[in-house]
Amino acid sequence: MKLIDEQAEESEKVEGIRGPVKIEELSQERIEAFVGEYNAETFDIIKKTAENENVEITSFWDKSATLLVKENTISLNSPDFEKNIFALVHDINDELFLETFKKLIKANFINGEKGVTLLEQHLNEMKRGELVDVYEEISENERFVIESLKDDVDNSVSYLMAFIQKKMK
Repeated sequence: MKLIDEQAEESEKVEGIRGPVKIEELSQERIEAFVGEYNAETFDIIKKTAENENVEITSFWDKSATLLVKENTISLNSPDFEKNIFALVHDINDELFLETFKKLIKANFINGEKGVTLLEQHLNEMKRGELVDVYEEISENERFVIESLKDDVDNSVSYLMAFIQKKMK
């Protein structure tokens, strides 16, 4: 077991940190790698949002980060083939979550404003707990998605939201 723990620690030194993550504990190299993949504005949005007591950074890597905003999760990911921001939304009425998600989309995608507009067009339906399914090709390499997830036990509705951009080679 000790060997597995040592390997996990070594892997995290190279790749990232699993949470809870405190911004002030991140190495300068980690921050620079993340900013190089995204941008300084994205890092600043995460940093400012994480100051709220209801927000936890659950992982922070060179090419990804995950935030828990009360009941909602925002995940930024940038593998070789695409850059994306996903959100699993259990409480669509959480204003801090909504503002953070919108800011991250605008900061990371050329047509991010169009994704925010699509979200806002469907926000009232979502706040009423209606099923909303959107798959919008914003450009040749960008799309915005909202998928409804209904719990048959308590009839609650959660949403998966994403802005996805294919990386051009």
